[in-house]
Amino acid sequence: MLSLEKALKERVTLEMVRILGDICEMCEDKKFKAIDHNHSTNKIRGLVCGSCNAIIGVYEGLSNIAYRANEENRYKIWLVQKYLRKTENRKLIIEL
Repeated sequence: MLSLEKALKERVTLEMVRILGDICEMCEDKKFKAIDHNHSTNKIRGLVCGSCNAIIGVYEGLSNIAYRANEENRYKIWLVQKYLRKTENRKLIIEL
């Protein structure tokens, strides 16, 4: 038997896939693996793949200037910023 929390998470995930599709919203390349959310507010932002989820985590804790200076990392930062702008005012209404 599923716990209530797990059942609700599954329902929310299925509803998000129905609304948003099952492709990562950040790289638009891979299938999503995680529900991205703001750790400060717990607000759900969207569906992302594992790689993009890790990049978002690094970006949100970023303080290393050397990391920002690297060319490949600047592209990743741009992708994260684009994704965060796209999802910042999203209102997902999911009936449970």
